[in-house]
Amino acid sequence: MRRRLLYGILIALLVITGGVTVEWLLLTGSSPQAVIAALEPPSQQIPVVYSRPLFETGVVFPRWGTDAYTTSDPNYAIGLNEIQNQTAARWIELTIDLYQATTTSTVVEAESTTPTPEALEAGIQMAHANGFRVFVAPLLTVGTNTWSGRISFTNTRQGRAWFTSYWNLLRPYLVASAYAGAEQFAIGTEYYELERGWTSEWNNLISEAHAVFPGILTYDLNFSTLQEPQLPTWLENPLLTYIGISCYFSLTDRPERVDPSLMPDLWYQNVETVLDTSAVRLGKQILISEVGYRNSSDALYQPYVHATSAPPDPKEQAGAYQAALQNTVPDPHIAGIFFWAWSLPPFSPNWLPAAGVMHHWYTSPAA
Repeated sequence: MRRRLLYGILIALLVITGGVTVEWLLLTGSSPQAVIAALEPPSQQIPVVYSRPLFETGVVFPRWGTDAYTTSDPNYAIGLNEIQNQTAARWIELTIDLYQATTTSTVVEAESTTPTPEALEAGIQMAHANGFRVFVAPLLTVGTNTWSGRISFTNTRQGRAWFTSYWNLLRPYLVASAYAGAEQFAIGTEYYELERGWTSEWNNLISEAHAVFPGILTYDLNFSTLQEPQLPTWLENPLLTYIGISCYFSLTDRPERVDPSLMPDLWYQNVETVLDTSAVRLGKQILISEVGYRNSSDALYQPYVHATSAPPDPKEQAGAYQAALQNTVPDPHIAGIFFWAWSLPPFSPNWLPAAGVMHHWYTSPAA
């Protein structure tokens, strides 16, 4: 009787497994076993000698809540393990959500989604324990969902009040990052309107950040800024090691599927040339602090847009990852790349071919 029962359970498991395998085949064109095998390197490996050991092979792993990145956030520990196994990333980017009420508000504050400095410190330590180097970046939201690039002021008093408020909120996170030994910190992300006309305030902010954080400092521009005839002079401040770019260039002017074999050339023509030219203009390397592609058939069209009605297309997403990495890994003008974002659909590469593409390049001797 027991043997018959066990036999019945085994048959049921085989049916379920077969169904999952068929579903995966229909979605990705490969078996889950093949993808898992690609993501899990053999237990006995010859150590890789990297030609660019300082190249930052990264993944952005945003978490939300006051206790994000702590042991009270169990998905953080699970995600770190998955990222390591599936992508072989050597860097992890942790984000800090900041908030202000309107584009003209002079008060920057934390909200319920913002991790505390203590939580960030714990998250950095956990990431280090898992073998990652850590990049910390603030992300500022205005109102319900307005882009931080729209923040602007019409007089000096308001602007200086904003910079004071911003520094007072940012400083504890820089201190926590320094104490936990984070390797890199962005002093801001995509403050497009504020990047012009506030040179002394930015240089002062950079000096203050450097005084409390001894690691690498960056500032992360939106990709559209690179297409302007002049860049803010304070970006040349020697205390900024790299200039980060949120790299969401469209590679097509229509929401259509693109043959993955054509993507590397499109990426070179539309992105690589702009990044290389900008690195020369700034006199320092570019860091791709964010680049992301949806799991969708229109992945290359307006990749900064979250919602799409296009169907899932893991091969299109993987092709976009391949194009980005094929171009950037050997490029001496580029210091590293961070993919947006783990466990955040529709961008997440978790258990998809895109993760395997990362694993291939992140373990390649070219990196």
